[in-house]
Amino acid sequence: MTRNSFHILIFPIFVILVIFQGCSHSRQTTSEEGLAKNIEYLINEGNRLWAQRNDPEMVTKARTLLTAAYRQQPDDLELSILLSRIYYFQSHYLTEDIAIQDSLYLLGKSIAEDGLRLSLNYELTDSISIQEMVKNTDPTHIGALYWWAANFGSYLLTKPVMVRMEHREGFEEILHHMLLINPNYFYGGPYRLFGVLYARIPGVDISRAESYFDQAISAYPDYFASKVLKAQFFYTKAGQREQFNRALNDIISADPTIIPEVMSENIFEQKLAKILLAEESMLFE
Repeated sequence: MTRNSFHILIFPIFVILVIFQGCSHSRQTTSEEGLAKNIEYLINEGNRLWAQRNDPEMVTKARTLLTAAYRQQPDDLELSILLSRIYYFQSHYLTEDIAIQDSLYLLGKSIAEDGLRLSLNYELTDSISIQEMVKNTDPTHIGALYWWAANFGSYLLTKPVMVRMEHREGFEEILHHMLLINPNYFYGGPYRLFGVLYARIPGVDISRAESYFDQAISAYPDYFASKVLKAQFFYTKAGQREQFNRALNDIISADPTIIPEVMSENIFEQKLAKILLAEESMLFE
């Protein structure tokens, strides 16, 4: 066989191999692009539905789509933060059954913690506490910390005093860190959580709860949750019935659209204010 004949025979084989490899790479690239587009669609559509959260059905649909995206992209911190917020929203505003509320709050806590864990380059299976993880966080992690605390704190509210006391130290540690890195996150959220904590923990000067609630309210007076929570937990414990009544009626008559981003939350807070007023006699027995 001549050298030219050898090249004639070998070159087509080489070309076939290159084409095969190119096709394989092309299929892989196409598959990756398809996956990325699918995730992008799920997130965009989920966000569109979440923007319509006045309707509980839209919240459920949004959670379904965003959960599907999260399963394909579990290291997306912002996506885990949004899902944790949605679980909180569903439990706090759309559910009355305590067992279902507990389940949703714990799911919200878990997904925020997983997002935090992955963003700090830990494995989901690593046995490290959130208190240890917090030491390595910075302002970019405030969303995961806040929704972890909002969900877990709300879960603890209905639990016996001993259970709440058991978690007090670790919870305070996380809240103090949040105050350091971004005290105004989600409309004074860390202050608001401290207000609820100190109103519900026995043996704490109730004025500490009032001080934290007031810091959240003064920073964002048009975010209604801080005022409703103050009425629910501070005014009732302090026996200030007149202030309780006035604060909740003010919320009901206020414009919920001043902060468009949380208009839906404000509308639901007005509904909670009406429920609390209906229970006023029982709350001040």
